[in-house]
Amino acid sequence: MNSIITDNSNAEHAISSKIDNFFAKYSISRLMKKSNFYKEGGIQCVVLLKEIFGLVFSGKTYSVP
Repeated sequence: MNSIITDNSNAEHAISSKIDNFFAKYSISRLMKKSNFYKEGGIQCVVLLKEIFGLVFSGKTYSVP
């Protein structure tokens, strides 16, 4: 059972790392700023977008209650 948890954790870390590399390589945060993609407050837009990418590529879903 522990190996399953470890494998999921490693897979999620690998996905997160690849997403971070993609955002850095293509300067996504700078493009978002140039496009006036912003929020009033709270979590940064780039962090929110990375989380959405993570959900998509890990095969997980998120439902709003």
